[in-house]
Amino acid sequence: MTCALTGRIRRLTDLANRSGVVVYGVQASQWSSRAIMPSQIRDEHLRHVADRTGGLVTRSNDIDASLREALDDSRSYYLLTYEPPDGTFTERFEYRDLDVKVKRRGAQVRTRSGFHSVADESLSTR
Repeated sequence: MTCALTGRIRRLTDLANRSGVVVYGVQASQWSSRAIMPSQIRDEHLRHVADRTGGLVTRSNDIDASLREALDDSRSYYLLTYEPPDGTFTERFEYRDLDVKVKRRGAQVRTRSGFHSVADESLSTR
């Protein structure tokens, strides 16, 4: 990804995470040959946004099935919250990774990948 696009995607995912938004991507275009096509490049960006917000990307010509999968996935989950320690939010725009592990065998865990250490109040001036 280009540096400018990477920054925009980082900002988009940060705002989505701060708002509690999970992105589900549905790619319903026809499959292509082995050559890299513009739709495959968009898939990469869409997958990156979905991964960073805890969502999924599906690729199928059956858009109904893809939408059902996204809806079914969003209906069954546990919501965990995390409160970072004092001093985490500063004026420096740093990305803090999050890693969640569970002991239950067979459990599937998808999380947001992390958060930026800038307080919400500071974002309006950027």
